[in-house]
Amino acid sequence: MEKKVNNITRIDYIWPLVAIVIVNWNKKELTGDCLKSLEMTDYDNYKIIIVDNGSTDGSIEYLKKMNKEIEIIKLNKNYGYTEGTNIGWKYAIKRLKADYLCVMDNDIITVQPEWLALIIEEMERDAKIGLGSGKHTFPDGRLQTPFLGADDTYQMDTGKYNYTKEVGGFVGPCMLIKKNLIKKIGYYDENFFYGPNDLDYCHRARKEGFKIIYVGASHSVHI
Repeated sequence: MEKKVNNITRIDYIWPLVAIVIVNWNKKELTGDCLKSLEMTDYDNYKIIIVDNGSTDGSIEYLKKMNKEIEIIKLNKNYGYTEGTNIGWKYAIKRLKADYLCVMDNDIITVQPEWLALIIEEMERDAKIGLGSGKHTFPDGRLQTPFLGADDTYQMDTGKYNYTKEVGGFVGPCMLIKKNLIKKIGYYDENFFYGPNDLDYCHRARKEGFKIIYVGASHSVHI
């Protein structure tokens, strides 16, 4: 079987299993739009896990009707973003035996079929790469912070950041994390109900010698 990624054709490549973990709380339509956009994803081996933080708006029924293949973890109350994400990660590692976790905010809209494959391809090049992320823009085309230290935040995206680079960390609405990194440093710190759990995780990864990679060719919209 041939697979073309980033204009490179590979034959009989075994793609690592990626578990995309999305936390939802009473945002069934927003999360539904995220799921709808993921249908274009051109990647051979991924699963979607929705962690529902005790929604009362019919989210579970709505999302399951939209995509019967997704896994839904139903929680009895709102445990917050960080703890909810950790619950999804643990399920992905223990039950699905995922090789990578993709922690994705429910207001991400994917706009490229190859968004996931582009990041995985770069992360597979080096065992010490523990985290990866792509470029995110607002719906109006303005650039969000690509990585720590980038200087054009909130400017219109001109393609300036369409490159690959090792970076110090992300404010991460969508990050890819290798299983061996999780085994080394664990999960998000649940002292954070929400942010800056992502920056903390990047800091902990660097302290253990892992690299963090930014892949600007992979583009998604973050509402």
